Amino acid sequence: MSDRMDSCVEKYEGYAENPAEKYEQELQESSFGRTSQVFIRTEALKGSTELADVYFTAPFKVMRPFAGENGWKQIMIMSVSAGTMAGDRQRYRLEIGSGSRVEITSQAYEKIHRMKEGFAERETEITVEQDAILYYRPQPVIPFAGSDFRSRTVIHLRGKDARLIMSDILCSGRAAMGEHFAYRYYGNLVEIYKGTGENQKADEGESEDKKTLTEKKREYLYYRDNTKYSPCENKMDMTGFGMYEGYGYLLNLLFSNIPVDKEEMEKIRSIIEKAESEQITGGCSRTWDGDLVLRALGMSAEKLENLSERIVKEVMENM
Repeated sequence: MSDRMDSCVEKYEGYAENPAEKYEQELQESSFGRTSQVFIRTEALKGSTELADVYFTAPFKVMRPFAGENGWKQIMIMSVSAGTMAGDRQRYRLEIGSGSRVEITSQAYEKIHRMKEGFAERETEITVEQDAILYYRPQPVIPFAGSDFRSRTVIHLRGKDARLIMSDILCSGRAAMGEHFAYRYYGNLVEIYKGTGENQKADEGESEDKKTLTEKKREYLYYRDNTKYSPCENKMDMTGFGMYEGYGYLLNLLFSNIPVDKEEMEKIRSIIEKAESEQITGGCSRTWDGDLVLRALGMSAEKLENLSERIVKEVMENM
């Protein structure tokens, strides 16, 4: 794996050595040339979560929500394109209204195509109101050789009862094509703010602009994860100690404002230990604010997805 990583820049400078690569080159050059958007707002009505407002532009579509138990709804974001191309700009805005119980996911693994030059970017802004629960579970990301993808996610939890479960998986590349850590760059910044759910009072002498800022619900940054991988351009050893350590897939799982006691933590650690038979290793700990964070490495994205689902099920049964 290390030898392939060292030669990845030279290997993927050419894009049209055969018809298949020529087709991929044509794909990566096609771009919508503008910002593609998804806007979703939910609210709770008569004990059920409803899609109150939705807006999207090409290539995105939002499917009709699937009904679950206890008022839950699953909302799936679809893309009619072959994947993310150079020059793509995407913006998600998700507003989870008070009392909502919603899972938001995507329909397939996300393919980040080769990029001869330039990059693709995505901005996601999520607001979770009081007494709402969001399970945000995008499908695994596959960065192709030569790709450059930059993502920023900002989440606002509007009170102690605004709860979040967030899961994501990053693949090393197209393993079946022999690509491991051959992408140019992958950046993913996640920031989560917690609020009190109460408004600050503005001073009478403040300007109108300052009053607007002051009257926003008080919040503080409690979680920040800034991932920056550049295995080709900076020759990062992605397979070494403290990185992927010979594995090919990384799972991040976070529970915010969801109580997990010591006994529950031991159950989760037991689930992770049992997964070692599936070539998975990982661990869990708490943030300074007491929330649960889990990371795991594996040799299969599907097996990591299954591990994540087992742990989420265990926690949600005890909520």
